[in-house]
Amino acid sequence: MNPAGRESDVDGAPSRTGLRRVAENVSWLIGERSLLLALNFIVSVWFINYLGPSMYGKYAYAVSFATLFASLATLGLNNIVIRELSRSDDAHGEILGTAFVMRLGSSVITFGLIAVAIFLVTDDPTTRVLVLVVAISVLADPTHVVDLWFQSKIESKYVVWMRVGVSLVSILAKVALIVLRMPLIAFAWLYAVQAIAMGLGFILVFALRRPPALLLRRSVSRAAELLRDSWPLIVSGLSVTIYMRIDRVMLGQMLGDHDVGTYSTAATISEVWNIFPVIVATSLFPIVVRSKESGNERLYGQRMQALFDVMALGAYAVAIPVTLLAPWLIDLLFSSDFAGSAAILQVHIWSLIFVALGVSRSRFIVAENLIRFSMCATLAGGAINVLLNWILIPRAGGVGAAWATLISYGMVAYVSGLFVARMRPTTVQMTRALLAPLRPRAAAREIREIL
Repeated sequence: MNPAGRESDVDGAPSRTGLRRVAENVSWLIGERSLLLALNFIVSVWFINYLGPSMYGKYAYAVSFATLFASLATLGLNNIVIRELSRSDDAHGEILGTAFVMRLGSSVITFGLIAVAIFLVTDDPTTRVLVLVVAISVLADPTHVVDLWFQSKIESKYVVWMRVGVSLVSILAKVALIVLRMPLIAFAWLYAVQAIAMGLGFILVFALRRPPALLLRRSVSRAAELLRDSWPLIVSGLSVTIYMRIDRVMLGQMLGDHDVGTYSTAATISEVWNIFPVIVATSLFPIVVRSKESGNERLYGQRMQALFDVMALGAYAVAIPVTLLAPWLIDLLFSSDFAGSAAILQVHIWSLIFVALGVSRSRFIVAENLIRFSMCATLAGGAINVLLNWILIPRAGGVGAAWATLISYGMVAYVSGLFVARMRPTTVQMTRALLAPLRPRAAAREIREIL
């Protein structure tokens, strides 16, 4: 019989206590994101209309350019650190302290790379200044190590309170800047200040909630161990960032700020949904991992299938209505200058399906130590995305960039698994998930297994 307080039964099935914690964790995360999503969406629509396509395009270009390099600052450590924290209870201080120092150094280097790169690709002083100011946000990245500790403990509510507070203040500040009709550079500074404030909030929450015995310390041997596992994820993270952000940068270089603005408006509506697969995977994957560590392969497979089904059905529930309502949404929310965003949105929103499945598969890749496969797949996806953008943007503008995004996402998250034997069973599960609307009873049964 499962002892009181344990979070899983002997076969790896979650106990009622474990399920309550997962449900509570998901509810906190979804509650936070839903509140902030609604407020951010309203203010973002106001913000985009205030700037207009060209100025918003310049802002989106600056954020996208800085983000291209931002994945280098994380050193691919996120899932690795969560995995190590879940495995070991007596080395948390060493893991967290080492990861913090590693990411502090990488953040400083990343900021320098962004500064050099923007001076090489453009001589526009406004764009240079915008990118440099936005890039300050990278320097707050080391503090996100704290969030990884809370994720591993399935105790996200503590950082949720902090995030909500910082985000609400940031939203109010953006409203004030719009009302005061402040220039574009003020919004870039707000972007940077919000990141720094969030970082300080992580430190404060950790200081208040950490166990007294948990003291951060660094270890050279631990750093080498983490880097040995994470270096393929560094390459993967950079590749992912390329095929998620290079579209805006290439549009800016090839067509101009106006096209970046209309494309980014559609992408903003589409990508706002990407956070929900991350929330679900972050909260449910610990249950999947426990079944694997217990040695129950049948249950492990069932839970992976359930996770894929949840992701696919959720993505369909968003993509179908958005596709049908896109022209009406763009006309309702934005001025006539953004009319071209509707056709872009109708294509771009379908990338959500592959984002959702890819988020789930990325957890599986870490659990199965298939990190090098991930590196190769994302490298190929980044290359395909750049090539397709280069071919399609001159011919179809923002719609071409949206197709390039959709195709490259599908290649990385789904097609790539066909080329590696160990990934093919997962690709079969993803295929079943893509067909989940045609098999509702089986999908419902599989989902009940994990919930």
